[in-house]
Amino acid sequence: MCVFLIVYLKKITDDIQALRKDIDMLIDKTIPAVDNLNETVDKARRIVSDIEDYWAEIDSSIKRFKEKVNSFKTGNLLKEEEKAANFVSNLRAVIKGFRAFWSTLARK
Repeated sequence: MCVFLIVYLKKITDDIQALRKDIDMLIDKTIPAVDNLNETVDKARRIVSDIEDYWAEIDSSIKRFKEKVNSFKTGNLLKEEEKAANFVSNLRAVIKGFRAFWSTLARK
């Protein structure tokens, strides 16, 4: 019975060592896969971060464009037309004054 117990323990020990080798081999194969997965996740995070930055820029550009359109809707364009009309009116007045000056100067 002791001999049987020794043989049986030897067999269990051999099986445990074989299992240990299999686990070590599994770990050796799993570690590079996990490292690659970590690298992939890091790259994905960077890409998402870049996309978020680009989206923020696009969003701010759209908001600025909307503000410009709204400012034109509220009469900013009319104000610019009024400024141009005032400039033309003032320019005509200066020309009339210049003509009057020359005509007065020419009479004397």
